[in-house]
Amino acid sequence: MGVRRPRAPSSFKVHLMATILPGQQTSQIGYAQALGGFHATRFAKSRGRPLTRLLSINFTRLDLPEDECAPLFRELRDRVARAWKYAESLHGGLGSFDYVLAHENPGARRNVHFAAHIPVDFIDWFDGLVRHRLAKLVGRPLPSGTIDFVEITTPGNMAKYILKGVDRQYVGHFHMEKWASDQGLVTGRRFATSRSLGRTARRRNNWRRK
Repeated sequence: MGVRRPRAPSSFKVHLMATILPGQQTSQIGYAQALGGFHATRFAKSRGRPLTRLLSINFTRLDLPEDECAPLFRELRDRVARAWKYAESLHGGLGSFDYVLAHENPGARRNVHFAAHIPVDFIDWFDGLVRHRLAKLVGRPLPSGTIDFVEITTPGNMAKYILKGVDRQYVGHFHMEKWASDQGLVTGRRFATSRSLGRTARRRNNWRRK
C-alpha cells in the first residue's frame, strides 16, 4: 500500500492565483509562495547549481520611502541580470541566473534577501557588480551596512530564513517553528524566484520532490 501524501491546505488555490498589484501591501508569504520557494531551492540543488550566495540589502540605510524600495530593487535585479547575460555570452561559466528572493519590513525596516547560485570564480565579480549598480541607481556612495553578502552552506536553512515571513497558519506544515516571525507590511511583490527555478521550469524538467 503506497504512502498517501498530505493534501495541501484548502487555501492553496487562492494563494496560487493571487496577483500583487502595484501599491498593494501584503503582511505575509502565502502557502503557494513558500512551497515554491522550498521547491526552487531543492530544484537548484538537483541541477547541480545550489543557491550559494545570500545578498541582503538594508533599504533603511538609503532613507527611501517604503513604496520605492521594490521598484528600486527590481531595477537593480534587471540590470544585474543583463550584465550576467552579457558576461555569459562573452566568457561562459555562469549559466542561468538562478535565484529566490523575499522582501521584508519588520519594525518598518525594509530589506530584501536574495539567494543565488554564484560560481566560485565569479563571486568577487558578482559582489562588485551589485555594489556598483546599486550605487549608480541611488546616485551616491552606499552608506556602511547597506549591503551584506554571506556564503550559503545549508540551502535548506537558507530557504527557511528567507521564507520566515510565511503565513502563521502554515508554520507547522513547513516545520518552521524556530524560524517564522512577523516581517511587517511590504508594498509590492513580496516573494519571487527566477524563471529558471520556477514552476514551469520544474515541470519542463519533470522534477519531483524526492
